[in-house]
Amino acid sequence: MKPNEHFTMSEPRRIGVGAKYAFWLTTDEQALVEFVKTMLCVVHVSEDGYTLRSSASLSAISDDDKPENPHDHEDSNEVSDEGMPLRVLVTIKDSFDADEAWHWIYSELDEEARYVRLDSIWDDAINGVL
Repeated sequence: MKPNEHFTMSEPRRIGVGAKYAFWLTTDEQALVEFVKTMLCVVHVSEDGYTLRSSASLSAISDDDKPENPHDHEDSNEVSDEGMPLRVLVTIKDSFDADEAWHWIYSELDEEARYVRLDSIWDDAINGVL
């Protein structure tokens, strides 16, 4: 699978008790996070995400399963979250095969990332010409 410059996804991993699987989605684009929330195979996306420099606690994952955040050891007073990518935990519904769902999500995000979102000024200009 080819890498995408707009997002990265970790491999799905089993979390908690039962057959729940989840993966980390990292992106600079909030629209991609919102898009993932609408997918049928997704049961939950961590609330509002968090930047890579914040240390949000995720009770669904044991400490051993949480990916190491290289910025957890930095002094939070000296570090700004501005311009940092969002990192959200995406949980796959139990009724879907985790690997198939992950590949489908990746494919759909790859297509969605190609969509160019125009600023409202461009929308207004185009509508004014038409």
